[in-house]
Amino acid sequence: MSSNGVDIGDSTTSRRIDRAARELNGQKLLDVIINPRGARTRFVFDLGAELETWPFDRTREQWLLYEPGGYVLSWRADRKYQYGPGNRAPNQLKWRSLAVQESAG
Repeated sequence: MSSNGVDIGDSTTSRRIDRAARELNGQKLLDVIINPRGARTRFVFDLGAELETWPFDRTREQWLLYEPGGYVLSWRADRKYQYGPGNRAPNQLKWRSLAVQESAG
């Protein structure tokens, strides 16, 4: 994770995870950018923080994004996602493939 271009945390130690979490605390999520080729995701926040995630396996959710209204968007490394009520079990919702557009030229 970075904040205003400076590396401040990652998932290698609990200390670095705590540092990243403290930096994100209170920041507003502005954008979620998914790169389907490597299943990486970048979360961009209002005070300059950016968090990048990547897969650890191809079967479990990489991340879940909860909306205030109770809906959840889930993303997996196999480029499939779910979107639906958070009170439903994952096996009750259909996993959908993310359409990937090929760039020309």
